[in-house]
Amino acid sequence: MPDGKIDSYDRNLYRKPNPTFTYGITNSFSYKNLDLSIVMAGSVGNDIADDAFQSTENLDGVFNVRKRPLLTAGGRKQDPGDGIYPRTRSGTTADFRNFTSRQVFKATYLAVKNITFGYTLLVKKNNI
Repeated sequence: MPDGKIDSYDRNLYRKPNPTFTYGITNSFSYKNLDLSIVMAGSVGNDIADDAFQSTENLDGVFNVRKRPLLTAGGRKQDPGDGIYPRTRSGTTADFRNFTSRQVFKATYLAVKNITFGYTLLVKKNNI
């Protein structure tokens, strides 16, 4: 039940660092002198953290900053911010060094690891 203050009881722990399953497939095709091989792999059901947010959304001016925090907070120091990014004033940038759920993304993916295409040349043998 909400108590009006933000503290450790308001944490939402992400417990999906491991995928539900991983998969891979290798397939080869051939037709006459042509051949094709494809290797694919992926995972489903896990989350991943983008730790770069701690430096690219930190508004104390020592790193390159993403576009959105710069436009909503950094460019207008007198504004209170947009509710996500605070205004830039002394002491507010330390909040962006803390880990938040905005840094967690779905990590489900499919990647093509290798594609090999070939053509077989027919070579005649000389009878000596």
